[in-house]
Amino acid sequence: TIIGGITSLGLLQLFNLGIPLVRMPFVIHTLGLNDYGVFALALALVTYCSIFIDYGFNLLGTEQVARANQKVDEEKIFSNITYVKIILSIFIFAIYTIIILSIGSLKEYSSIYLILYGNALGNLFFPLWFYYAKQSMGIITKIQVISQILQTAVIFATLNEKNGLLTLALITGLSSTFTGLIAFAIAVRLYELKLHRFSIVAILKITKSGWKLFLSRLLVNVYSNTSPILLATIGGVESLAIYTIAERVVKAASSILSAISTTLLPHMVKIKEQSLYYFKKMFYDSVKLTFIISFICMILIEVLASFISSYFSNEGIKEIKVTLQILAISLLFEPQGGLFTNLMVTFKKDKLLLNYTAVVTVINIVLVVPFLLKLGAYGIAASTSITQFLGFLFLLTIGHKLFRT
Repeated sequence: TIIGGITSLGLLQLFNLGIPLVRMPFVIHTLGLNDYGVFALALALVTYCSIFIDYGFNLLGTEQVARANQKVDEEKIFSNITYVKIILSIFIFAIYTIIILSIGSLKEYSSIYLILYGNALGNLFFPLWFYYAKQSMGIITKIQVISQILQTAVIFATLNEKNGLLTLALITGLSSTFTGLIAFAIAVRLYELKLHRFSIVAILKITKSGWKLFLSRLLVNVYSNTSPILLATIGGVESLAIYTIAERVVKAASSILSAISTTLLPHMVKIKEQSLYYFKKMFYDSVKLTFIISFICMILIEVLASFISSYFSNEGIKEIKVTLQILAISLLFEPQGGLFTNLMVTFKKDKLLLNYTAVVTVINIVLVVPFLLKLGAYGIAASTSITQFLGFLFLLTIGHKLFRT
């Protein structure tokens, strides 16, 4: 059911980001803000790699499998997407390695950056998009929760001040890789999937189908992930650590809300083909529900900001608090992006989605540099919230236009 899927995926997101929040104070106290900032920068760079590897398949794959009428079609989609992602991961790793070894400030921690590429490999093998299409949220929840619990136990048992950063990178990278491989094996076994023969024609076809979604995801990543990298470059890794703490808290709330949009995509594809009236009603009801929950989450974070800041670190408490309060405003608008993205994917408006992300990216770039230079971590948080607000206004006009036509 839709409610069951949202609940399962919501719990998954809660555990997936909630458990790291539980262990974060221990990690920060053990490593210190500087080393935690290095770790955060490494994750930000690896996220770029994951975006290139994913290539928009989390949306395209879900939509195509949801439309597939025969099992053999599902197998072909599963096989082709897997092959493309493996090819991309090899190519991206080569470029990533060259960049790491060519820049002095990155080369100093090259082992950390290369080990954490395991996160990208985990995303490569974990077929989230296939589970979404099959509406198997419960399976994803179990895999991720078990993985996070084991990872947390190992961190508490082994992490110490001596070689702490290296130990954390090994645990994080290896855990992500193994979790992805296990999830892949479960999908193949549970749904009795067969990998079809490698076909260059099929690979090129599906790559061509996904390039607009890829560019859209890439542009989103440019404005969401470049800011922390700029902050580390200009303000130092400690400033990045402060921003990352605030961002993780807000993302934990946002990711729970994203369960609504992720679960709804396969349902939206099917309902639109049956009744446009019910499709429109379902969409706007989801927008209203998401906004109400977002507002409650934002108020809770604003009120509890002092407690949250002191919980995570005994350094930079005031800076963390103010950054968190500014960034929490984005909660009102950011979760809506997933719902409107589903809307455009369902209407097959990939070009419109690309235009939207391009506009939002330009707005963020225009805002982030002066805000960052003037206000540091506060400026990044402010530019993010303003960008999300303006982007939401643009999305409302898009939604009105699509239903009117």
